[in-house]
Amino acid sequence: MAKIIHVAGTAIASLALSLALAPGSASAAPASETTVQGGWLGQCWGNWGGNWGGGWCDGNGPDYSYQGFVNCTNGGTYVGPERWAGDTRMSYGTCPSGSSATYGSIWVYDNR
Repeated sequence: MAKIIHVAGTAIASLALSLALAPGSASAAPASETTVQGGWLGQCWGNWGGNWGGGWCDGNGPDYSYQGFVNCTNGGTYVGPERWAGDTRMSYGTCPSGSSATYGSIWVYDNR
């Protein structure tokens, strides 16, 4: 199960993660010896206004992903699509008609 890191405010500091390469991974290897490399999480940006909330995170999946959300005056929380870190399409939740945003940002997931 993914661990959620709640991102508060409009930005968080960059989080650098070092990944050790498996011995011999720098050279071509037969398919039976190929390993899946992990991802990394860079800086994240969250924001909200009007009737929306969300943002994006720099990085590279699949170890980390993010999802935009917005809390609305009707008491609901609405989310955007979950995206891998580094997906610049961003993720935003939108309040329904007749409701406005009270807060919004992104949730970051540690999928390891």
